[in-house]
Amino acid sequence: MNSKRLKLFLSLTASVLILLAWGFMEPERIPAPPQPEHIGEADTYVTGVSIQQYDLSGRLTHSIKGLRIRHLPSTDHTLIDEPVVTLYRENKAPIRAQALLGDLEPNHDVFWLRGEVVLYNQIDQRYRFETPYLKIIPAQQQAETDAEVALYQPIGNTHATGMTANFANDKLQLHHAVRGRYEPN
Repeated sequence: MNSKRLKLFLSLTASVLILLAWGFMEPERIPAPPQPEHIGEADTYVTGVSIQQYDLSGRLTHSIKGLRIRHLPSTDHTLIDEPVVTLYRENKAPIRAQALLGDLEPNHDVFWLRGEVVLYNQIDQRYRFETPYLKIIPAQQQAETDAEVALYQPIGNTHATGMTANFANDKLQLHHAVRGRYEPN
């Protein structure tokens, strides 16, 4: 075989092998966003949400972050997946709450957190509350629930049914069946 035919043969063989390998490779797929519940009802669907609320003097009062948001026009509720709500307090550490699902009511001044709710001081997370659901009223810097609550602290734990927390005044009220266990210093 002469050198021209050998080069042509090798070139064609290499091309065929490259085309075969390319044809059998898995094509790159762009992942589709997960389908939210009530997708047919939602008129807005956004991923990577970050909402910030300021008062009239320009001070940041609270923020809400989440994986995705969808607005349901039939009820005028806004649902946020895996929300993180931060309440900013003047001259005090911010309070943060996170959950599996958030529900912002139509007038946007009440926010419900549902599913594995954790509430904690952003600077010292050793003090935290856990509850199945929590109602947050950001304008009043208040949170409340009538569900079971567990308060975890470095020196012990407290369990109760129902809680009202006023973060502006640093006041906490546990409602019923309060039980605690504490370790002496």
